[in-house]
Amino acid sequence: MRLGWTLAQVGGRYRQGAQSRPTLANNLPTFVLTVSEERSELELAIQTETAFRALTQQFNVDFALRDLTGMSSGPANLDASGYLRVLTEQILESIKESDSAVKLSLTRLQSLLWAWNEAIEDRLHGRSLGLHAAYELGLCLGEVWWSRDPGPGTFAVRLLDALAELATEVRPARP
Repeated sequence: MRLGWTLAQVGGRYRQGAQSRPTLANNLPTFVLTVSEERSELELAIQTETAFRALTQQFNVDFALRDLTGMSSGPANLDASGYLRVLTEQILESIKESDSAVKLSLTRLQSLLWAWNEAIEDRLHGRSLGLHAAYELGLCLGEVWWSRDPGPGTFAVRLLDALAELATEVRPARP
């Protein structure tokens, strides 16, 4: 479940960090002992990315980039976690440049996360249905957490559709 949650966190944190929006804690009044977040949005994004890369190693789901759907034109001889590091460095650099550079870097990051998610789902489904379900639950909950505009095809919509389908299939037991 943590692997799925963390994948959603990587995308969400970089989107939020790149937009440089203040957090709620930064809008609170100043106290003698600060109760605000000790790390910036981008520092939290980097921390989450590092945790995700470690989890992909633990679950053996760090694939060669060329093996991910739509990623064959990416840098040669990189695995997905290596390319994630390259893209996140590009995001950090593009923040200093322009909004269009940030958008391009974020688009590439989202494409990688989408393709990587597909490969992770395939690998985990082949191992264990319970493991796959836990990953999917974590991913969907993470996407719902970060979703600002749940449009068609997003994980938030997939979760809501799955819950609606489950609700129609589960019937209360009759005594």
